[in-house]
Amino acid sequence: MPTNQNLGRDAFSTDTNFGSDWIAQNASLGAVNPAQQCYFLIISHTGKGSDPSAVPDRSSGCNAGYYHVNESISLSGAAPQSGWAIAGWSGSQDDASRRSSNTVLMPANAHIVSVIYAEMPPAPVLVTPVDKARSEAARPSFTWQVVSGAEKYTWEIKRIDDNTTVQRATYDAAVRCDAFTCEIPAPDDLPLGEYKWHVAAYVEDIIGHWSVYHQLHIIPPAPRLRSPGVDAVVYGGRPTFKWYPVADAQRYQVEVFNPDASQLGRWNVGTTCDVFCEFRLPFDLEMNYGDYTWQVNVMKWDMVSDWSAPRIFSYTRLARNTQLAPESGSTFAAQPVTFRWTAVTGAIFYQFQIENMAGVKLHAQLYSAAAHCNAGECEISVNDPKLTGGSEYRWHVRGKNGRNFAQWTPWWTFTLE
Repeated sequence: MPTNQNLGRDAFSTDTNFGSDWIAQNASLGAVNPAQQCYFLIISHTGKGSDPSAVPDRSSGCNAGYYHVNESISLSGAAPQSGWAIAGWSGSQDDASRRSSNTVLMPANAHIVSVIYAEMPPAPVLVTPVDKARSEAARPSFTWQVVSGAEKYTWEIKRIDDNTTVQRATYDAAVRCDAFTCEIPAPDDLPLGEYKWHVAAYVEDIIGHWSVYHQLHIIPPAPRLRSPGVDAVVYGGRPTFKWYPVADAQRYQVEVFNPDASQLGRWNVGTTCDVFCEFRLPFDLEMNYGDYTWQVNVMKWDMVSDWSAPRIFSYTRLARNTQLAPESGSTFAAQPVTFRWTAVTGAIFYQFQIENMAGVKLHAQLYSAAAHCNAGECEISVNDPKLTGGSEYRWHVRGKNGRNFAQWTPWWTFTLE
């Protein structure tokens, strides 16, 4: 027959069984004074975890583990194994409690108290936003895979820099989930910053394992580009880039790529903007014609936006203009001589030259398109003392915009008598 000295139990056993017939037959074994009844309190658990400890360890006049009826006993130290949680108690003063401690009044019969351990629900699998996602939306949606049997979920988002909880909420699975996924919007707007979020499921009010974290960066919107526009043709060798301002911007970056997709340059730009923000290329593209790509981003509250949708512009050589008058071989009695040619798109100036037949330049001048061109034609009048009578000369002209030069026209000759 067992005695109170050999009733030891494994602290992490999953089953304890003392027959009621044995208890009834041996109820007085713990009594030091047979006139005062002592009963053995069976402390056990179901599931995976430890038995709690009892204080006091006996009633007055009883052996260890034995108590008088209505003795108040404090229980503490109930510890679930990893992956398990306290789901409740049996035979205690608060059977609904999920705490590791409880109390029991020694009953007149059924002298047993037990901790109920239940396996924790698995961690949900996060779906969107994917890890390290970047979002311009201040209130993005969050989705994760359903956990079988889950009745509700707790969602939490924290700042990465100091781990403080920014938002936390619990949601009913019946409202937020379909057969496969659950979805919620952020309860409030998230300021620009770097965050991490995770989710835990509840099954029968037992909170499960937290999911892994997904990082989320809330970023400012990318700037909207203005010009050069989509597929624009550009003739100036130092194009000016324009975009719409972003409120509270700290700085902008402009990036340009060569026709071969290599980077031409990236420049930090200040935030002094009027109706538009502007940046002029700091050097001339010269004769490097082709399709260039440009884009802009912005820093706001120390968060950098994504790049704007890239735009392509075609840096194009100026077309060759056509001479109109005087026709080659013309003769003039005296100066001035009027010269005309066709205007070309994109030319800001025209280089005009006259030289003698030996190739010595006698007249070389830049003429403004704005001052000398109208309705598709350009006209100048030349009266130069270096041009003398009785000589034959030749002239040609080409358009110019920065370092973008058109081809020269052919030489046309004229004679001064």
